[in-house]
This record gives sequence, C-alpha cells and structure tokens, in this order.
Amino acid sequence: RASDAPSRDYRVVLDGGSTGTRLYLYHLSNSGTLRVVGSTKRKPGLSHYVSDPAGCVRDHLLPMFDYARDLLEGEPAAIRDVPVHIQATAGMRLAGADEAVAFYDGIHGRLSSEGGRFAETFRLERGDV
Repeated sequence: RASDAPSRDYRVVLDGGSTGTRLYLYHLSNSGTLRVVGSTKRKPGLSHYVSDPAGCVRDHLLPMFDYARDLLEGEPAAIRDVPVHIQATAGMRLAGADEAVAFYDGIHGRLSSEGGRFAETFRLERGDV
C-alpha cells in the first residue's frame, strides 16, 4: 500500500544570518512528525557576498548542498526535487533593496544553471528569494 511507503517529503531551509548561514535538512513523516535530518553552518553571512553571488554559490552554498546531498544518500530511497527555501534577513538589511534583489537573482541564476551538483537533488523555491 502506498501509505505504508516511507515519506519522501524533505525540505532544505537556508537561514542566512548576519554572521553565518545555517542549512537545515528536514524530513516530514507520513504521520506528520518533522525531523531534523542534519544541519551545518558556514561563515560569513550571505551579506558578505552581496556583490559576488557567483562566489557565494561556489564557495559558500554548494559545499552546504553537498553536505545535505550526502545526508540524503543515507536515506532509504533516492530523493530528488527537494525544495530549498532561502531566508536571509538580518545581514541583508544592510544592503540596499536593489542590491539585495540583484544578489538573490544572481544566486538563483547560478544555482539553476549549476546542473548535476545542485539540480539533480534540489529545487530552489523562487518565491523565497
């Protein structure tokens, strides 16, 4: 029965604080229990990269997604198309609105074009950036 199959409902939340970025990988079970599968943190905060979205993706975000992908490889079934939500407020308040939008557009574009390293497993939720 389909309801007996393990839930494949995973989510990634990136919390972009002023001094660092935390990645949380969550799993939602069929019974509605939310479990943190793992988390990691990297410094500095996203605002450090506001003028270099490509460097942010390459040096800051992709290593975090590699960590999350490694965690997913330990799960019972291959997981694909995991939604990613980016929340970054504290440090990004220091950037002007136009600069922040350009930064988010830049990281979205870089992650979307990254191919295998990101796209095989994750899907960026554009409404959050």
